[in-house]
Amino acid sequence: MQTDRSVADVARLLADPARVAILWALADGRPRPAGELARQTGIGASTASEHLARLLAGGFVAVERRGRHRFYSVSGAHVVALLESLGALAMPAAHATSRVSRVAPALRHARRCYDHLAGTLGVAVTDALVARGALALADEQFVIPDGGEPFWRASLGIDLDAVRAS
Repeated sequence: MQTDRSVADVARLLADPARVAILWALADGRPRPAGELARQTGIGASTASEHLARLLAGGFVAVERRGRHRFYSVSGAHVVALLESLGALAMPAAHATSRVSRVAPALRHARRCYDHLAGTLGVAVTDALVARGALALADEQFVIPDGGEPFWRASLGIDLDAVRAS
């Protein structure tokens, strides 16, 4: 993202619920065309294109051409981290009157974010794995502690050697 703009500029860009819904829809890291994003967020195709142009100009999304199609994705994990931080401060809406307003609660509950499970479900799964001794936090990163490997191998059938090799 650009470093010469103010927090107010960023806040103005995120002040529209449709733009935030588009970013949440892209939070899993999978590129999508504008039409799919329009359908997913319940807005018109031209409206989605307008919002995507603003998000692109603001550095929040990137675009990749594939033939005659354009696929949009968030420009990096920092965008998702910003959304998650703002989401933690946001109060749930008293009532949902549009598809756009119904997207955020579902995404707060569970979603895939790049390489990890996120949302309240992701936190609950992580907490359960830590409680079982299958994960531990070391230097701000989760690791499999001594004695944690049998859980992954026997209980979940995960070949840790193959995972580490990949």
